Amino acid sequence: MPQFNFAEFDESVETWSCYIERLKAYFLLHDVIDDQKKQAAIVSLMGAKTYGILRSIVIPRKPEQLTFDEIVTKIDEHVSPAPNKYIMRSEFRDITQAPDQCIQDYAAVLRKASLQCKWTENELSENLIEQFLRGLQNRDIKFQIARSSSDLEFDTVVSKAVSMLLAMDATKRLSDGHPTSVHYVNGSSKGKKKRPTKSNVQKSATDQHKKAISCSRCNGKKHNTEACKYPSDIECHKCGRKGHIRPACRSTSNVYHILNSRASENKPIMVRVKLNDNGFADMELDTGSAVSCMPLCRFVRHNPDIKLNLPDATLRVANGSLVKPAGMANVKVQVNGQTKILPLYLMSDEHFPMLFGRNWLSKLRLNWRQIRGLDAATPNIHAVVKVDKNEQFKTELKARYPLLFSNSIRKIVDQQGHVTLKANTTPVFLPYREPPIAIREGLEKEIERLVKADVLTQVEQSEWATPVVPVVKSNGDIRFCGDFKLTVNPHLIVDSHPIPKPESIFEKVSQGKHFARLDIREAFLHLEMDEESQRILTFNTHLGLFRMKRLPYGIASAPCIWQRTMERILSGIPGIVIFFDDIAISGSTEKELRDRIHMVLKRLEDKGLCVNLSKSQFSVNSIEYCG
Repeated sequence: MPQFNFAEFDESVETWSCYIERLKAYFLLHDVIDDQKKQAAIVSLMGAKTYGILRSIVIPRKPEQLTFDEIVTKIDEHVSPAPNKYIMRSEFRDITQAPDQCIQDYAAVLRKASLQCKWTENELSENLIEQFLRGLQNRDIKFQIARSSSDLEFDTVVSKAVSMLLAMDATKRLSDGHPTSVHYVNGSSKGKKKRPTKSNVQKSATDQHKKAISCSRCNGKKHNTEACKYPSDIECHKCGRKGHIRPACRSTSNVYHILNSRASENKPIMVRVKLNDNGFADMELDTGSAVSCMPLCRFVRHNPDIKLNLPDATLRVANGSLVKPAGMANVKVQVNGQTKILPLYLMSDEHFPMLFGRNWLSKLRLNWRQIRGLDAATPNIHAVVKVDKNEQFKTELKARYPLLFSNSIRKIVDQQGHVTLKANTTPVFLPYREPPIAIREGLEKEIERLVKADVLTQVEQSEWATPVVPVVKSNGDIRFCGDFKLTVNPHLIVDSHPIPKPESIFEKVSQGKHFARLDIREAFLHLEMDEESQRILTFNTHLGLFRMKRLPYGIASAPCIWQRTMERILSGIPGIVIFFDDIAISGSTEKELRDRIHMVLKRLEDKGLCVNLSKSQFSVNSIEYCG
């Protein structure tokens, strides 16, 4: 019989689960297989304090009446109560890499925290990767991993990140190091050192002497670093590091200046360019900017399939700070009948200006006569100056069309939407996703509002179920969306109704001299879906199943269904352009414009729609449309 020599349980040293894991290994080592012996051993080894706890929590039973597994479970429930998985998931989302924490330690912290989150195996891997990238300090590594395949395991992602960091550190050491001496070789005896001659020896000695008195701070040849006139904390305008100036810089990286050379009181000079055949963009001509750049979100919106490259430079903005671009793309630029493939730097800040810089200016010839006549008030579909002339007209319209400008969600009459599934489609039912605590109350209020508005109706059963994805809008409200890409969208025969292109929209709008723009309030929710489609469009929420009775956000066919519906409603009215929930109205005179506005508003009110008055414009000189 084995002689047990095992320390008693001390919760200040280890958890109960760790203690049991070691005890089971101890039993295995000493061939303790019988359950009765295991029960006697754990009662003897756990210690007096733990045994006292066990006796008190199993009353009226006695410890000797319990099996080994029952003893383990009882004490575990007492000393390690199950944590709330939602709280643990919230705490998991707050974990980020500390400044002095290595990638491996950061990954280990995430793994440990994920054990209490109670995710399934697939959910665990996805959430680990998502939080690892979200909290990673190095943006370059984050960007490269995000561009790679989406079918990666967490261990693979961590290994990639470590390898990239090591490669970056090695490259930095090479670029920051001093150049080594090079032995010249002739073509016939490659790899053989050239025999030194007397003149070579003298020349080498002279070079060594020059090197000894050269300055590593300014690259001066007549003084050493100690005697240099530049301070030791001088900043290099090429690499951005301190301790030297541009002539002495050995860095291979570039820093481009984005100075925005125009004075703040001057109007910007705009240049209209066509990018990748995807419509026009108005860019500010800035000779103070070394490169051309624009916000990443705006570029991706019109060019979702373009491959992005890692940026090869850092930008220095007007306040002197360094900004790392989010990416770079080689784009097809067309202006004044010229076409060039040129680099465009993409910035993560959505408010960063769209700049036509010197790198494009050197490759493209601009029409300077035309440019001298341009200013920021040139009407276009991307950038305009708003001119509010008629708040009184708005007041008159609100009084004349009370239902149209109400805050309710009305229903379009005489029309229904329909989504078509592919043949032999099997329904997909996915569990709900627990909403973040910060927006849970707002989501519940939104569900209650939509139920009262007859947009949602609660059901007990459904073959289809799509998890809800609440989107927080800029004003703090919740938009009720679904993750249909995992359920319905893969099985849809997607509607192919044509969506108007920006070029055709601009051509139609520019024919008028007076403009108006209407914004449909919560547009998609006005269109009722037929019974067959409603069964497919069921949401799974933490409050239960809710069937969507209106056209939901997130369905692949929704934009085309809505565009067709609006074109049917407003057919026959001249001088209008419809682009989803925006309606542009133009007229050659102000009277013609107002007549057309009344025609449109009357039609919309009769058909059961609502217009957002605060986002609409009436009788202005220019409008913002598709911008």
